[in-house]
Amino acid sequence: MECPVRGGDEMTVNEKLKAYIQKRGIKQSVIANAIGMNERTLNGILNGRITLKVNTLVSVCEFIRVDPAFFLNDNTL
Repeated sequence: MECPVRGGDEMTVNEKLKAYIQKRGIKQSVIANAIGMNERTLNGILNGRITLKVNTLVSVCEFIRVDPAFFLNDNTL
């Protein structure tokens, strides 16, 4: 579920998710552990090397308590 850059400075869903996590100081290892995912896999997703799937987005969002729609809309972080 990768959202391609549509223009200008717009971020992809995984870029928004990564920025949100970093901005709040949440460790990728903590999220990966909580959702039952390998930390390398999560890192690959957040860095765009692995496709972000809907179920992964939902799992991460449930853990960080954010509606997945936040990352799908044109919200400024």
